[in-house]
Amino acid sequence: MSVPLSITFRGLVPSEGVDRCARVELDKLERTHPRLSGCDLALEVCAGTRYHDGAWRVHLSVRVPSGVLDVVHDSGFVSGQEDACDTVRAAFVAARRELLIDARRTRLDAKLGASHGALPPAP
Repeated sequence: MSVPLSITFRGLVPSEGVDRCARVELDKLERTHPRLSGCDLALEVCAGTRYHDGAWRVHLSVRVPSGVLDVVHDSGFVSGQEDACDTVRAAFVAARRELLIDARRTRLDAKLGASHGALPPAP
């Protein structure tokens, strides 16, 4: 099943390399959580300062049956530390980690049932 992916580039020209990288990472994410229903990715260039070049910021919204998972990842401000694809990969890794936590919480809720009360929401 192919999950729809929407990519928005802010402050830069659309890149096939970033698009391909995002699709590969989304395929990996779909193997982790097969019930994904959509994904929105926004890549933007943050303004630099006098001492640092601009950095990348990725906003990732992943839609699953239990809701929407939002991840924001910023690259480092050290020049050359991360390129756009590295920042996109890091955002997808963070999303994968959050989806695994959500899946564990859902299984635990189902296992404990209503007789034990609701679990507190994750921080």
